[in-house]
Amino acid sequence: MVMLPDPYPDELVYSICARYQAYMRYRSIRVLKRRLFGKPIPRIAIDLPGHLGSLVNQLPGREIGAVDQLIEGHTLLPFYRPFLPLDVATQLKRRMEVDVVDGTMLMRLGFLSSRLCAPQHLRFCPACVEDERDEFGECYWHRVHQTPGIEVCPVHAVWLESSLIQIP
Repeated sequence: MVMLPDPYPDELVYSICARYQAYMRYRSIRVLKRRLFGKPIPRIAIDLPGHLGSLVNQLPGREIGAVDQLIEGHTLLPFYRPFLPLDVATQLKRRMEVDVVDGTMLMRLGFLSSRLCAPQHLRFCPACVEDERDEFGECYWHRVHQTPGIEVCPVHAVWLESSLIQIP
């Protein structure tokens, strides 16, 4: 069983996993991913992570609806859904639960031909960082800050800054 830290508001699944890695001091990403997902997975995606059913199966309690809670509260799918046909959004959600979102799926979503460019690095709001360090003692990666087309923090109305962490 894995005891993930409680997610913060608007925190990415990627960020929750990164905080777990920091707390548990995993040095190997491969070992971390096997521990979190119960099997080797290629990567933990920033925007539309896959294998979320496997992740939830590693958690104690395994609450009904936990995968939906992760997808709705901690991935970018809710930001993309209004622009997708219902069947595509449903298929995407299912893929996130049991598999990975691959290039074929991204092409079907129109991401590869979009004029909006996905961020190349994880982004943050300096004011959010300050607020979170005061409130929680740490900061985390917000999903809204990683959304293509969003350049200003909707809470503080300041420009987002790029970190040194490159998005694969």
